[in-house]
Amino acid sequence: MKTATKFKVYVSDYDYPNLDIERSVLEPIGAEVIGLTCKTGIGLAELAKDADAILQQYAKIPRSTIEQLENCKIICRYGIGVDILDVEAAMTMASKCLTFRTTASMKWPSTQ
Repeated sequence: MKTATKFKVYVSDYDYPNLDIERSVLEPIGAEVIGLTCKTGIGLAELAKDADAILQQYAKIPRSTIEQLENCKIICRYGIGVDILDVEAAMTMASKCLTFRTTASMKWPSTQ
């Protein structure tokens, strides 16, 4: 049985085959996962105006985009760095601004 939709989570852009992992995590809590192909960020505000959350890979998200997001509470950046996200605007406009690193890119302490 599918859970009723409570949240809209937009994935700004992605370069993997599908959003199965995101859906498997988010749909059980009532999120509708909507994939976009907005790698530059141009038009993202119009496409995701009603987003509760945005998962960002390559799309640039400046203050002007963030200010147009009516319901956004979380912007989560896939990958390393936040140079493509206006963090100050995100922290002001959204409730949370998150970044995640993959374990492949993390430096582990030396065991020697």
